[in-house]
Amino acid sequence: MNKWLIILLLIPAFAIPQESDHFEKKNSILKKSVPNTKSTELGIFGGASYYNGDLNPASQFNPALTNWALGIVLRRNLNSRWSLRLNGMYGTVNGDDALSSSVAQQSRGISFQSKIYEFSGQAEFNFFPYCVANDIIYFSPYLFLGVGAFRYNPTTALNSGGQELATLNSEGVTYSKVSAVLPIGFGIKAKFSNRFLFGIEWSQRKTWTDYIDDVSTTYASSGRQRGNSKVNDYYSFAGATLTIRLGSKLNSCWHPNNN
Repeated sequence: MNKWLIILLLIPAFAIPQESDHFEKKNSILKKSVPNTKSTELGIFGGASYYNGDLNPASQFNPALTNWALGIVLRRNLNSRWSLRLNGMYGTVNGDDALSSSVAQQSRGISFQSKIYEFSGQAEFNFFPYCVANDIIYFSPYLFLGVGAFRYNPTTALNSGGQELATLNSEGVTYSKVSAVLPIGFGIKAKFSNRFLFGIEWSQRKTWTDYIDDVSTTYASSGRQRGNSKVNDYYSFAGATLTIRLGSKLNSCWHPNNN
């Protein structure tokens, strides 16, 4: 997880290219312009979800542990740099000790799956002065940080139905199936036109629970070590967004002044 956060923090250092003469000419137009950048977008998210925790400590995008994810996106563009966004996300996460190269995990022999239902809000920062009606900047990398809540319920595929693992009380504790979540990620947004917009993004969701996989401490019956309670579970979303600008009137991002 630390490796991915370091990469994320280094992105701004490499994402903004050196300005060419062509870009400087465009930027000079923006500096002479009057900002009016507010707009609202509504759309969908489609992609993948996966988890990192006791049953999958570090693997990213393992095909056996990556599942389809969907979502609804509502974005309010405040200006050319900042946007606010609401997300309703749905995905599935799973883990299986049998897939690990660790002999200790294979011996433990635990597996799980869980649906994820998330509602969150986030703030986005565009590296470039980007907005829907701008005919000068057509795309921008962006970073985002947010807060929200999600619901989970780890189950196993016993009897082809999926037994709730919390009911087995393997560690002798009762835990909530709702937790706070902190989305942090990056992406690139672009536009097909002044009406339709597209983006690709990856984000990791920091949670305040270690029971997405029903594994955290020790077995209640024997006291034998079962998981690592020092690190909470994470899950991630990666995919694409397709949004449409709402409203019939086009809010221009810049109105160039006459020279």
